Amino acid sequence: MGVSGLWQLVSPYGRRVSLDVMANKILAIDASIWMYHFVRAMPPNKKGPHMLGFFRRLCKLLFLKVKPIIVFDGPAPKLKRDTIAKRAREAEKAEARLRRTA
Repeated sequence: MGVSGLWQLVSPYGRRVSLDVMANKILAIDASIWMYHFVRAMPPNKKGPHMLGFFRRLCKLLFLKVKPIIVFDGPAPKLKRDTIAKRAREAEKAEARLRRTA
């Protein structure tokens, strides 16, 4: 997902900084990326630890006096919903082919 070509546009102007430099500054956080990372890091049979990871990361930012603004995606626009549905259908077809060959 995301904005196509965004990193190529902003990378010439960005630089890595340590979090202590961000003290008393506002930092926008993409909640969906954080959740994705935490969910992917958890074993499939575990429920809930990803929320603990999210909470701990927020606590770390607050401890460092960073002011987090957590941004959640809104609903996908119609064109994106169509793309998502198409990808889901393709994934289902691929999974069905895999089951037939297994």
